Amino acid sequence: MSPDEVLSRFPPNSGLGSLVADLASPDGDLRLAAYHQATELTQVKDWHDARTPTWALTLADTEALLLVAQEWDFPLPPPKVRLLDGFHQLLTILWRNPYPELLPLIAPAYARLADARRRCALLSLLGIIGSREAAAVFADCLRTHGWPDHAYSRVFEELVHLFAFPDLLLPEIITTAGPATDYVGNSLLDALAQGILKTEQVGDHLEGLASYVLTSLQKSVRAAAKHQNKPGIAWRFSERYQELRHRTSMFLDLAGYLKGPKFSVLLNQAAGFTDPRLVTYAVLALLRRGEVVAAAALEAAAASHETRSVLYEGLTSLETEQHFPASWRTWEAFAASAMTEWLLYPAELGREPDELALEYVECVDAEQDQIAYVWRFRVAAEPWLAGVSGPFAQIGAPRPLHGSRTFSRFEAWESATPAQHLERGLGTAEAIHGSA
Repeated sequence: MSPDEVLSRFPPNSGLGSLVADLASPDGDLRLAAYHQATELTQVKDWHDARTPTWALTLADTEALLLVAQEWDFPLPPPKVRLLDGFHQLLTILWRNPYPELLPLIAPAYARLADARRRCALLSLLGIIGSREAAAVFADCLRTHGWPDHAYSRVFEELVHLFAFPDLLLPEIITTAGPATDYVGNSLLDALAQGILKTEQVGDHLEGLASYVLTSLQKSVRAAAKHQNKPGIAWRFSERYQELRHRTSMFLDLAGYLKGPKFSVLLNQAAGFTDPRLVTYAVLALLRRGEVVAAAALEAAAASHETRSVLYEGLTSLETEQHFPASWRTWEAFAASAMTEWLLYPAELGREPDELALEYVECVDAEQDQIAYVWRFRVAAEPWLAGVSGPFAQIGAPRPLHGSRTFSRFEAWESATPAQHLERGLGTAEAIHGSA
């Protein structure tokens, strides 16, 4: 079809037709301007409502957009800078206008749009629609064309909703996921945790999943075992070990929802590892299955700054918090975990420090319940650095803490007094009180 014939799909009063024409223009400046215009259409005033449907477009507009995607016979090239893809931006408008009537048009559009990000936009839309029919289209797209390369996070966030129809997705959606396996597994775990997917209702499909998870967990535990018992903690955060670590954690977590005695052997093996992350997920999986957990494993998980809060919150969700070791249920211990959680971000330290020491504590509000902690930390034998966690409202029994101003400037510890590090990290007590 000619461009004019394709663009005639849009209603006469729609501005999307001319925008699509500009996105296909050979003029790079015109395409860039159209990209910015498409981006403006996706903006929201209140980010709290960023995922609430607006129905701002008519059904005719949205149908025309998908028809253009499948009928356009002329180049609609991705830009030189991949993220500046105006047509992808237009497709994301559909997320706020998820008409069920679009379902018959999505699979043909997915087939024509070879670009991975554009395909991701359509897979995300299917999850947002969230119906049984949407799950069937999702499965058909993957079965016929496979996963997009480097699928982005919105796909997996919305995939959670489609696990309400496991007979259409399991086990193939994870057994054929390839590089996306970890993300699909985490979506599956979210669906289980939220009760969207109920194991007692899955039947034969769960058996297929259990077989896959068991085989995968056997391989992961065997591979992870080779890394245990190394000195220090740096090995836990090495690039070589990270992918294995996170995938093994995911399979350990899934095993907690599945049946079979062979899982118990693997879970108990992992509970004896020295990597506290694997120990923590093994412990929680064993308890979810109603099995006995060794006190040493609970102690190892609680003693780690990295996993202490994960363990506590997991035990609380299982209503088994009595298993949390009492010696680690202190405000100071959870404040250390909060500091470590911030440092773990890849853009920050990217790992747990080898040493973390509490140096100063201060109440920073008039009511004396907002507490800030000043830490010094270091990696290996490098110089000590300063960090602050908090402020925390310490009311009731100690529990995991989430301070909005937990932060480190990575300044040398000797460069200031503890009180000065607190002020540099959090601001003055008056400023903290005013924002608390």
